[in-house]
Amino acid sequence: MLKAITYILICLVFLNKLIAQPFKTLDVVGKTVNTDLKGYLYKASNLKFTKPNELILMDKLFVKVDGQLPNFGVDSHENWVFFQLTNRESQPKKLVLFLDQTFLDKADFYQLNGAGEILEITYSQNTPAEKRPFFYPNFSFVFDLAPNSSNRIYLRIKSSPVNGISRAILNLSDEVSFHANFSRRFFLFGVLVGFLLLTFLGGLILFYFGKEKVYLIYSFYILNVIIYYLCNGGYLNLFFADSILGSPEFSNAVLMSATTLHIWFIYDFVHIEKNFSKGISLIVQLLMVFFIGLALYFLLFDLPSWLPIFVRVLLFLVGLFILTLSVWGIKQKQTPTLLYSLATFPSILLIVYFLMTALKIVPLYNLAFSFVFPLTVFEIIVFGVGLVFRFNNEKLDAEKRLASERQQIAQKIISAQEVERQRVAQDLHDDLGSTLSLLKYRLIESNEVFGNQLFDEIKIADKAVEDLSIISHNLTPTLFVQKGLVKALSELTHLHKSPQIKFINSGKIKALDWNTELSIFRIVKELLNNSIKHSKASKIEIQLIYFDEFLYVSVEDNGKGMSKNADLSEGIGLKNIYLRINFLNGKVNQETSERGTLISIEIPYEPNPQN
Repeated sequence: MLKAITYILICLVFLNKLIAQPFKTLDVVGKTVNTDLKGYLYKASNLKFTKPNELILMDKLFVKVDGQLPNFGVDSHENWVFFQLTNRESQPKKLVLFLDQTFLDKADFYQLNGAGEILEITYSQNTPAEKRPFFYPNFSFVFDLAPNSSNRIYLRIKSSPVNGISRAILNLSDEVSFHANFSRRFFLFGVLVGFLLLTFLGGLILFYFGKEKVYLIYSFYILNVIIYYLCNGGYLNLFFADSILGSPEFSNAVLMSATTLHIWFIYDFVHIEKNFSKGISLIVQLLMVFFIGLALYFLLFDLPSWLPIFVRVLLFLVGLFILTLSVWGIKQKQTPTLLYSLATFPSILLIVYFLMTALKIVPLYNLAFSFVFPLTVFEIIVFGVGLVFRFNNEKLDAEKRLASERQQIAQKIISAQEVERQRVAQDLHDDLGSTLSLLKYRLIESNEVFGNQLFDEIKIADKAVEDLSIISHNLTPTLFVQKGLVKALSELTHLHKSPQIKFINSGKIKALDWNTELSIFRIVKELLNNSIKHSKASKIEIQLIYFDEFLYVSVEDNGKGMSKNADLSEGIGLKNIYLRINFLNGKVNQETSERGTLISIEIPYEPNPQN
């Protein structure tokens, strides 16, 4: 655990250096304005003045900020930002100052020009969309900059006590570029949200077919992420400024719900219950219950002043725990845990960084915000890949179980058939065999009495005894039991006088288990009977070839062939053949034409069916 936390701290230091950049958020897009920008942050709160132009007397109270965004941390006091803006061109400019934050109780804009004239714009998170300068999420202030003039810009920011975080993410632009940038930003946001909605539907489809709760958790986690970004991006506040949907309470409740679902997903995805102690598992379960309680608390009750910072500290600790799990997942070197680590580590690392900036542990830089949504989408994509991988494995496992069950059923059917064959063979031998032998003996005696007039009847009796012997042999091939598959098949070719049957055996003979060899014998016997009965063949060739990996068995005749619409799996006898081939995990191929039919089968040596 200590090593994991050390790795995480190293990554946070690296992340801080990666995104560190000078304070350049107040840049004008394009070459429309020649500016002198100086960012300043007033660290105190409740700055007192009776007239806006008295602000100029308090410039000495502002402290310069270098290399970072104005970051007030978890603070619901009034905070100020001041900068100078100079237009060195001979043309007036219409500019827009964009404050990229949604939930503010107050956002006051003051512009003081050289002539002492003051422009004041003020509104809050509860201001309806039609009363804002633009139909635009978050806070924007539109003002004119006279040619060859210098202006002082002051912003007073008071964060919502519920949200608790104050920062001045400022962007300055001309009006045309402002709208163009917003159109691109809105389009990209819409594409990402649309993609997440498709992923949400994909998760529901996985749940429909997979019937596991992890797919449903994944789907609702995505839905919570979408709603949270709509809240935090200001889109819900723009349309529902005076309702619960546009409030910071709702945004925080969604955040708590998303955190719960994220922890729940991790709990199931990496099998915390199996891979960790009962104590860790219990802590994770309690965290889920606690965050659900927090979500309800945000919606139902008035919040104490200490709650925002408490929630950030708790989220920070949970983030460290999840990052520790990511390091553990990398060490496991298993596909699910590696996918989990790949998905979680970048986004959670960034979230932990933001929580540290909210607690003012590290400075805040503008570049970090451009990674937030893409990394979340990346996390969801990788989680989706992991779930598809899991779904596929579960499908393969289900297919294996089904195949195993089918093989067990086939084994029971085949065993029952063999038992029944032995019973019938025994009955034929004991009852019908004795009766036919007695009949033949009586016919011979009677023939002597009637002067050899029953010669034909004796031949019929002989034929019946011979047929009974063949039937009995087919039911329980004694030579097969005594000497194995090759000898039994070789003997089988001599039992039939017509058509001409040829048996070919090659390769190093491998002794297979009794069930396998008996099934192969039954398959060949059934195919041979079909050729004799239906093909009108004059020649039949049986091949048994022992290759290194499998046994090749074929029955080929020169008969009239099978119908193009015929299916080898049709008919009771042929279905029995297929049953045995599937039992042996074999592959069958059927070739037929007017010159004859070839049925070839490949039977692997492993795995062998169970005795």
